[in-house]
Amino acid sequence: MPFCTVAKDRPTGGPYQLCYELHGSGPNKVLLVMGLSGTMRAWDTTVRQLLARNGYEICIFDNRGIGHSDQPGPGYSVKDMAEDAYELLLHLGWTKDVLLAGVSMGGMISQELVLLAPPGTFGALVLISTHPGRTIPPLRTIWTFASSLLLPGTKSEEDQFHTYCKLVFALPWLDAEAPPQSGFHTNREMILHSLRETRKEKGVQSEQGRMGQLRAIGQHYVSPQRLAQIGALGIPVLVMTGTEDALIRPKNSYYIAKHIGAPLEVFKGAGHGLAQERPHRFHALMCATFAKSKGFVKVAQPDDLEKTLLEVDMPISATSL
Repeated sequence: MPFCTVAKDRPTGGPYQLCYELHGSGPNKVLLVMGLSGTMRAWDTTVRQLLARNGYEICIFDNRGIGHSDQPGPGYSVKDMAEDAYELLLHLGWTKDVLLAGVSMGGMISQELVLLAPPGTFGALVLISTHPGRTIPPLRTIWTFASSLLLPGTKSEEDQFHTYCKLVFALPWLDAEAPPQSGFHTNREMILHSLRETRKEKGVQSEQGRMGQLRAIGQHYVSPQRLAQIGALGIPVLVMTGTEDALIRPKNSYYIAKHIGAPLEVFKGAGHGLAQERPHRFHALMCATFAKSKGFVKVAQPDDLEKTLLEVDMPISATSL
């Protein structure tokens, strides 16, 4: 299990160890940035989708505060987490035309990341179910987080998993029939199984790790002027949201797309976890955006690509907050 040392000389603390994985091989380098309380395992669906298409080398990692990475408490910012990700890229030697996607908090990190990195570092950007800061979450989300912070330890692990499902995924999708090849009756059963398996592998996020990430999110803000700077980079950008997102109001994605000058894709009836709820459309749009990068290298696709994509569509990994 490889690690990268980041934040060696920062006033906000460090050094810290980031745990990461590399998957696949090819000329097109992809960095995937996860959200609050989500480990790299939440990208497994996307990794399988990209590998099926050939030509991609993919890096997934645990942000500071989660999984096998170090879990410092409050005192750092989303920009610090973006600097972590940039130092990981330097560690890998990825310095040009990197394809970047971030979900939720990972989208916030990605906003800061493209702004701090030298021009040319990134070839395309996909922002998923995220916001630019200074926004009020839906009341259900506020109550869920407030109760967990004020009354820690009052819910069993299984109760927490069920609460997580209700926040992250659209309820009709959770109750719908799971893909036949999954072996589960409903999507809810499938996601709950994934959460349990991830917990076994990655352990429980520490309270200080969770508070550190939450505090960073609370201070996050990218102004309209800075969003416009992202648009001025001249790289393909795509913004995606679901109409039933119970964690981050969809209007935030409209706002981001407007100020960047980027197209917006809206998934009707979908929640926060777009990669799991709508895997085929989600990944087709992501890859189409990547392919618009000036540095993108076209690679021959498998003859049975459509069949393969249907087989790997099975959303067995959970997303993050």
